[in-house]
Amino acid sequence: MGKVFKFDLILFINMIDQCPTCERQFQELDDYPLIYVVSFNRRGIPVDLKFPFYDFTLFIGPNSEASNEKPPKAVLDFFKGNKQAEKFEYKGWKWTKQGNWDTGIYKRKNLDQREIIVASLNPYLDSLEGFVGKEVLRSELLPQFPRDEYFRYSFGIPNTAYQLMFSEKGKTPAGLRIAELHLMGEGLNLGSAGGPTIQSLAQVGKLGYEGRVRQN
Repeated sequence: MGKVFKFDLILFINMIDQCPTCERQFQELDDYPLIYVVSFNRRGIPVDLKFPFYDFTLFIGPNSEASNEKPPKAVLDFFKGNKQAEKFEYKGWKWTKQGNWDTGIYKRKNLDQREIIVASLNPYLDSLEGFVGKEVLRSELLPQFPRDEYFRYSFGIPNTAYQLMFSEKGKTPAGLRIAELHLMGEGLNLGSAGGPTIQSLAQVGKLGYEGRVRQN
């Protein structure tokens, strides 16, 4: 009888949806230290979707008195040797120059960051597929990308203008929690209050999980 009671108690603690101390309702991934991954359905990025990055950073030539960041050496060397040129492509970036090569202003843009996004995103999505049927720490489940300071559950994909965001969708009738994974980009700011906005460009996966507070 004692063994049955112990098992039931552990099961109750695993499946709890309320903080046992403050009685706050658990509603999302961050509420649980442990996540049991029940399922993960992966989706591909639409082939016709492009991911431009217009970098608003102003770079300057090496002899400029401004303290701005300088372009890569290869970019400076090209414009030094081609003083009449105004455009140069280097490592996926299209560089433009205004003024003299040594004191002028440089800007850059990348018309499609798909390759960079996929290179960072695929290993993480692979890991989620490998977690199915396992209990893992929440810190291991979430991506090791920089977490956005403004948008909750949004993680910046390194070296891109795009983010991966978890969107909680509540619970199924069977008690399974669902979180969708969306690839996010800059949104239109239509409000008068200002501030950054982002919008979903594509759903790349759906996670089914149980939140837990301790292991069996």
